[in-house]
Amino acid sequence: MAIDHVAETVIKSEAPVYIRNMFKRRWFDGHDGEDGVSVLQRVLSIDELRAALLKIGTVGSLLAMMQEKDSNVVYAGVQYLREVIRHDDGKRAASIKEMIPPLLNALRHPRPPLQRSAVAVLRVLFDEENLYLDIFNGLLSMLERREAGPLYGAATALRVLCFNEKVRTDLVTDPSNNFWKLSHDYYNRLELRYDKKGPSFREVYQSVGSLITTVQEGVSNHHTDDNQWLESAPYELQKEHNPVVYCTETLGTFIHSPLSLFKSLCQRATRQGK
Repeated sequence: MAIDHVAETVIKSEAPVYIRNMFKRRWFDGHDGEDGVSVLQRVLSIDELRAALLKIGTVGSLLAMMQEKDSNVVYAGVQYLREVIRHDDGKRAASIKEMIPPLLNALRHPRPPLQRSAVAVLRVLFDEENLYLDIFNGLLSMLERREAGPLYGAATALRVLCFNEKVRTDLVTDPSNNFWKLSHDYYNRLELRYDKKGPSFREVYQSVGSLITTVQEGVSNHHTDDNQWLESAPYELQKEHNPVVYCTETLGTFIHSPLSLFKSLCQRATRQGK
């Protein structure tokens, strides 16, 4: 097969659809030391292939994963989305209001690593002005919950977003809102319902206390570097079947040659298609 035909196969055939389906099947999860996220990062680093994936609705597929009840599927969807929005075009594709409810759903799962990844995504999307009210109001409503998992997720997310003065101001403007009610309970008696897989009482109590302190005293009193804390969040889920080694072999049909050569093939096909 001529080299031009190989390039055309990669971009214009069913390859992007096949890779999108690999998201749905969680073939980019790790297994036995294999780093699935690293493979995904290499795929997304190729501009032309990433553009093709976005064009066929990959973000929508991830959104659907995040709406599932299975926390493993939700976790995978959030983590894959984290990699997509590292790229400007991926961030633009994901900066839609429909993305916020699934992310809030992820925060409700009593699973701290998943919640941390969801906070990381919200932090990135929070820069989009059109999403402010959806994110802020959604998190504020979650402060009413007294389940440990959802409360931990919402309090942590709001504390991270308190770098923005508007968030701190909006939290204290209405004395009858959920922030003030939570503050009252925190200083009196904060009764919580727990899930054995979720955060401990100490973790929730510290998260709520940190939020209250940050709102009262400002971001200079943060005891952690939130950007570093979020960026360093690992993907801790391992899949028992369809490991990344199989994923890599499957992609080998299209990425068998070195990445630099594959990228040049994609660029050549794109130029010819114009």
